[in-house]
Amino acid sequence: MRLPSLPEQCVAVVALVCALAWPAALRAQAPAPSPFRVHGVAEGLPSSRVEAIAQDRAGYLWLATADGLARYDGLGFRVWRHEPQRAGALPGNRLRAVQVDAADGVVVQVDGHGAWRLDPARQRFKPLADAVPALAAPAVLLDREGREWSGGESGLRAASAVGALAAPAWPGAVLSLFEDREGGLWFGTRDQGLLSLPPSWASFGFVPGAGGAGRLALAGDASAWWLEGSQLWRVPLDGDGREA
Repeated sequence: MRLPSLPEQCVAVVALVCALAWPAALRAQAPAPSPFRVHGVAEGLPSSRVEAIAQDRAGYLWLATADGLARYDGLGFRVWRHEPQRAGALPGNRLRAVQVDAADGVVVQVDGHGAWRLDPARQRFKPLADAVPALAAPAVLLDREGREWSGGESGLRAASAVGALAAPAWPGAVLSLFEDREGGLWFGTRDQGLLSLPPSWASFGFVPGAGGAGRLALAGDASAWWLEGSQLWRVPLDGDGREA
């Protein structure tokens, strides 16, 4: 049997080291998972462009999009669009802004048609008889933790309050910013739909798990929730077991 020469041994050692280091290098270069949840056209949003966001008394979120008005209930979307044959429908689909008035009516700015109001029964739109100033989504949002969020063409940025956790950023154009009554944050983008951060996003961390990245959230009962693939686990912090 011929023994390998010294050069051949060196090549083999180098190849083995590279093979062992390659997966670790790939893991080191892989981007960190984003804490944002993206709600897009695939989830029922009528358009990937969201101009403005508002919330009514019942807690529903209302979204002015480039293809109609959408209402989000936490599970899915209901959409109102222009229907030429139906009285009381939207006069057009391109919406510029949305607000909820003092009577819980939803007021939208329809491109080329002015301001229209959807009644509290959510059945009919009517033009507003009195002229109203053009509605506009805020360019800056100050959340309850003292972080100042700003959108625009350069993406989403946040200036953290003293001692606060660094806030995540988003690279795409952000058109609207909103904080709901529970402290959840919502951001309308130009072409990527609706982004959301849950009220407890600051307590979420990302750690490597079997088969890929997992998501860990602390609970208030000396336990944590661990999302690994399609499985959700409850992990007692004072024990070794985990419950599905």
